Amino acid sequence: MVFHIVYDGGGNRIKKSDATSERVYIYGGLNVLYEVNVTTQMNAVYVYGPAGKIAKKVTTGKRETRLVSITLVLATTILQ
Repeated sequence: MVFHIVYDGGGNRIKKSDATSERVYIYGGLNVLYEVNVTTQMNAVYVYGPAGKIAKKVTTGKRETRLVSITLVLATTILQ
């Protein structure tokens, strides 16, 4: 499979396409906030916390929503 990838001036991937689909990425700073597949109308919203991405919520063209991934970050504090 051959992909065509477009980057913005900051080096962020803003579009990825192949023979069957085209995805567009929207950034907030260095993080992808929103992704849409313009072919299938699937979209994804990314949720970030202080340590990075914690969830990805996907909605299909049929408006079915599912949580694709969630990452839990545990922090410890050591008092001396």
